[in-house]
Amino acid sequence: GRIQGHLDSDLTEEGISQAIACGQHLAAEPIEAFYSSDMGRAQHTARLIAESMNRRPALSAIASPALRERAFGEGEGLTYTEMDATFPEAFSRERAVDEHYAVPGGESKRQFHDRVTAALGELAQDDELGDLGPVRGVRRGAGAHAVAQGDGHVVGSQDVEDLVDRDPDPARAGG
Repeated sequence: GRIQGHLDSDLTEEGISQAIACGQHLAAEPIEAFYSSDMGRAQHTARLIAESMNRRPALSAIASPALRERAFGEGEGLTYTEMDATFPEAFSRERAVDEHYAVPGGESKRQFHDRVTAALGELAQDDELGDLGPVRGVRRGAGAHAVAQGDGHVVGSQDVEDLVDRDPDPARAGG
């Protein structure tokens, strides 16, 4: 696939199916609100998840630019192979990289982590929201690491693919 970053794109048929399955999987969870990146594909995913939960009234996603995916600047639109060849310091699936390195026009892993963690902390402290209770993070791709490695505001976080491929609750999975 290609690195999206802040480029927006439509969900694929697979992405749509995964979002619907994710909503069905989460239907019994006590979810009261969705917070999402303001990118179209993230909003579409959140809307499909919410609709698939069959709640009345339906939940809606609250969009925040602070929850956007990592910005890859000049690397956006490249394949992972092209990114690794052009900007080997940015990231690699095979080796550790400098968390402070940013592709020109993008943000580093550290900046991304700090931005998303701060946004989650602000949500948790927002007086207008009241007590959110436990927050369940559902994310795709690179956002997984920023959310999962947050500072304690998120108590459970799984990639959409993980939710639809296997059930983390052995009692519900029959095992």
